[in-house]
Amino acid sequence: MANLIIKSSADNLVLQGSDASPAITVGATGTLTFAENVTMSGTANNVGTVTAGTFNSTIGSSASLDHDAEKHAWHRFASSTVDVSSAAVLDYDHVNFQGSRTTESAGTVTVLDAGLYWVSASISSYDTGTTDIDFNLRVNNTLVNGTRLYVNPVSGTLYPSNTGSWAVRLSANDTVHMYGTGKYYGSTSDSMTYFSGFRIGGKS
Repeated sequence: MANLIIKSSADNLVLQGSDASPAITVGATGTLTFAENVTMSGTANNVGTVTAGTFNSTIGSSASLDHDAEKHAWHRFASSTVDVSSAAVLDYDHVNFQGSRTTESAGTVTVLDAGLYWVSASISSYDTGTTDIDFNLRVNNTLVNGTRLYVNPVSGTLYPSNTGSWAVRLSANDTVHMYGTGKYYGSTSDSMTYFSGFRIGGKS
């Protein structure tokens, strides 16, 4: 069976609506123009490359996919020097930024959406302190292996510190915090003890 070929006598091939105005126009070079919005049923496996236009919030792998990174991020720091003699949650009590899809209480951050998160922490010893600092990242009160921040102050060394960053997969309503012991340095103006994170990706 041969192909069905419709050839216009002018530059464009035009399909008119009931009011005789152009509904669909095929240009001489193949440009397709619709007079109204296009509604497709079924599954569109390949729509080609989109070079212009505006997508609304429902475009993506799911209508609930949230691409707003700020909502899933936080950055907090310790505003004062604290000596934690018995193992406890490090309370980063001052907030620089707290995204709307995260919450915080006494140093523990709760993420409201699942995904892969990049979490960072820095802990600094106070001045030339002699107390060892030993903290680990915990998820839902369980230590995450390979996340230890350890500082062993050396006499004459000012504010020795340790910093780490980790990729952590979290589920909705999981909690994260730093847990351990040591005298750490905090300040409202130049704190070197902070806790931050943001979602790399994932479906809300």
